[in-house]
Amino acid sequence: MILCRQKGKLFFLLIGIAVGVVFSPMTYLVHFSDSELTRQQLTPLCRTTLSEGSSQAEGSNQSNLSRVFPPPKFLHNSSQLSQLELEREIKPPHNPAVRYKHLESELAPRRLLLVGVVTAKKYLDTRALGIYRTWGKEIKDIYFFSSQADEGGPKLPIITLPGINDTQYPPQRKVYHMLKYMHDHYIDQFDFFMRSDDDVYVKVSELLELLQNTNPAQDIYMGCPGFGKPDDRDRIKLNEHEHYCMGGPGVIFSRSALRKLAPHLDVCLQSVVVSYNEDVEVGRCVSKMLKLQCTWSWETAALFWTDYKRILAKPELYTSEEVKKAITLHPLKDPKLMYRVHQYLKELELKKLLQKVTSLQGDVERVTGYLPQEMSRYENHRWLWYDHSVNPKSRFELPMWEYFNSTRYFLNYEHMPVIGLPGSIRNGINTALEVLLDIMNNKDDRPHPFVPPYHLFDGFTLSNPSSGVEYFLHMSVHRESMEEPIEYIANVFLPLQGAGMASFQEADGLLNTVVHMIISVAKSHDISDFVAMFQSSCAKHSLSVHLHVVMFGKNEKAKTKVLQLQQMCAKEQVSIHEPENTDFSYAYAYDFVAGSLEKSDLMLFFDHNFVFTPDFLDHCRMNTVRGRQVYFPVLFSFYKPELVQKYIQRPPQMLISADTGFFLRYNYQMVAVYKSDFDRIGGFGSNQGGSLNDDVRFVDRLLTTDLYVMRALEPYVRRNYKPRNCKGLTGNSHSACMNSRADAIGSKKILASMIISHDLLDKV
Repeated sequence: MILCRQKGKLFFLLIGIAVGVVFSPMTYLVHFSDSELTRQQLTPLCRTTLSEGSSQAEGSNQSNLSRVFPPPKFLHNSSQLSQLELEREIKPPHNPAVRYKHLESELAPRRLLLVGVVTAKKYLDTRALGIYRTWGKEIKDIYFFSSQADEGGPKLPIITLPGINDTQYPPQRKVYHMLKYMHDHYIDQFDFFMRSDDDVYVKVSELLELLQNTNPAQDIYMGCPGFGKPDDRDRIKLNEHEHYCMGGPGVIFSRSALRKLAPHLDVCLQSVVVSYNEDVEVGRCVSKMLKLQCTWSWETAALFWTDYKRILAKPELYTSEEVKKAITLHPLKDPKLMYRVHQYLKELELKKLLQKVTSLQGDVERVTGYLPQEMSRYENHRWLWYDHSVNPKSRFELPMWEYFNSTRYFLNYEHMPVIGLPGSIRNGINTALEVLLDIMNNKDDRPHPFVPPYHLFDGFTLSNPSSGVEYFLHMSVHRESMEEPIEYIANVFLPLQGAGMASFQEADGLLNTVVHMIISVAKSHDISDFVAMFQSSCAKHSLSVHLHVVMFGKNEKAKTKVLQLQQMCAKEQVSIHEPENTDFSYAYAYDFVAGSLEKSDLMLFFDHNFVFTPDFLDHCRMNTVRGRQVYFPVLFSFYKPELVQKYIQRPPQMLISADTGFFLRYNYQMVAVYKSDFDRIGGFGSNQGGSLNDDVRFVDRLLTTDLYVMRALEPYVRRNYKPRNCKGLTGNSHSACMNSRADAIGSKKILASMIISHDLLDKV
C-alpha cells in the first residue's frame, strides 16, 4: 500500500514538470509581445499633457486622471543655491506603466518612501526651497508638484501638472492629480507615499523608523485625525463616526491603500461634496471606496502635529513636549522658521551623537585600565566636549578659570577676589545644570531618569567672548525610584549660539584616584607645620594620597617628623626618598620620584609651605584629564599677619579678601599632571642644582604639546606668610626675589596706612 502511494506521487510530479517545460516558452513569448506592444502604445502618452480642453473652467471638477504627466523638470538659478546643491544629482522618475507579470518582479526590492510636496510657482523659491535645503536633503525621493516651473528659479525636482490653477485654494484638483501621478509612475517602486504641504517640517529619521515597522501590504491611511469643528460638521457633511487625515501635517498612504484608491480618484473628484477642504474630500473618498478611516489615536495626533498654539513662531518654546514628540511640524509658512527649526533639531541630534562618543570614550578608557602597560594604546583621550580653539603661545596668554560654590564666587580681580554668588552667574549655572540633566536623561543605557532637585557642591567656569561659557561641575542628583543621590563630575559648554553640550561621569571612581603628592625638603627646612596639617587632615578624612618626601642632605628633625607621620597616618602611604644628589632642587625631586611611578599615576607637585584641604585634592582629580588636560592651581597667599591685624583689624584666623592676601598668579611650581603626560612634556629636565626658572621652562614646553593648560583660582590651598630669603642670589634672580618679597608684605591699603600712621606724608 505504501509503495503504491509513493509511485502515485512520483507520477503526478513527472506530469507537472512536463507541463511546465511545454508552456513556459509560451508564457515568455506572450510577456515579451505584450511588453513590446505596451511600450509602443504608451510612449506617446508619456510625452503628452492634459489637453487644454480638459480644464477650460478652473472651477470645474472635471478631469481626465488617466492621462500620464510629463517627467519632472529641473530648473536652477546658480545665484540662489550653493555649489553643493547645484552638484546634487537628481534622477528623473522612472515610468513603470506596465504591471509586472512575474513573481520576481513583484518581490523586487522597493524603496521605503516617496514624498510629494504640494506647492505653487510663487512658493518655489521660498517655501519649497526651504524644504529642499533642510529635511528634503534627507529624503532620496522627493518631488514638488506645481502647475508650472519657475524658469529662473532654484534647481528643484519639480513635476508640472498642466491645466491646474496654482491660485485655486484649497488645491483639490492638484492633490488628486498628484496622487494619481504617484500611483501611475511609482506604485511598484515604493512601500509608502506621503502627501505633504510646503509649510511642514518632517523629522525624517523618526518618520522612516516608524514606516520601517509598518506593513505596506496593509491598507494604511495615516496622519493627524480631523473631525471638523462642531459648528462646521454639517457643512462638510461628515457622518457621526467619520474622520479624515488633516492635510497640513502630512498624510501617509501605504502601497496597498494607494493601489486600491487610484481607480476611484476620477469618480471622487467629479462627485466632490463641498467646494473646498481637499483633505476632507480625500478622506471621504478613502472612507467610501476603501471603507478605511484615518488612523485614530492620541499618539498619531501627537506625531502629525498642527501648531494651534503657534509655538513654532517662538524659538524659546522649541523645548515643549509637543515639539519633542512630533514627527511632522505644521505650519511653517515663513521659510526662516523652517531653517530655524531645522537648526534646533540638528543641534539636538548632534548632542546625542556627541553623548554617544563620550560613552564610547568611557568604554575605551575603562578597558584600557585592564590592559598591561605594553599593550595599552591609550592616547589623547578627549573627555571634554569643547575643543578649546584658543591655543596660547606663551604662559602670559593662559586664561584664568574662576571658582564658585553654592554661595561665593572667586574672581580673577586683585581688588575684589571674592564676592557673593551673583544672580547672573547663578542663572548661567542653572542653565548648565538643565542642559546636563537633559543630556543625562537622553542616554539610551539609563533606564531611570534623573530628576530634580540637584545639589551643587562647587565648580569652575571660564568665559570666552568669542565662543561661550564652559563649566566644570561637582554636583549630586537623584535618579527616579532611588533614595540616595549620586555624585557626578561634569563638563558643560554653553556656546553663544546653538545647543549646549556636556559630558559627565560618576564621581566615586574619579574622586578616589590616588594622588601622588611630592614635596622637596632641604637640610635647613622646617616642615613641622606641614606635618601637623597633614596629620590633622588624614585623621579626619580619607585623603587617598601617597606622600613622597624627597630629602636633600641630612635633616634629622624633618626625617623624624616624616617617620612619625607614617605611624599616625597608617591609611595613607608616606615614602621617604633620599637621592645621592644633595643639592636642593624641587625640579630634580619631581623628576626623581616620577621615574618610579606608573604612567597612569596622578602626580601633584607641592610645597611644604602650602596648606591644603581635602577639597583641593578633589579639584586636582576633576581638573586633570589624562591625555588631555594639565591643572595649574592658583593659590591664595596671605600678607604679613601682624600688619593685617594692626591696620585692617582682622582676626588671627584670616579669610580670603583683598585686605588679607592675593592670588599668586605668576607661580607655576604647583601642578597636577598624569605621569604619561609628564613624560610627553619631557619632565622638568633638571639634573642637579636646579634653577628658579625650572617651572617656567616646564610650562613653555607644555605649550608646545596638544595638552590643554587649565589655570584656576584655588581657594582651598593657601600659603602662609614667610619672607623670602634672597641671600646668595645675584642679578635678575635677586631683583625678582626682592620684588616678590615686597609684594607679599601687605596690600596697598596697608602700606598707605603705615605711611599715614608714621606721619610720613610730609616727607614723601
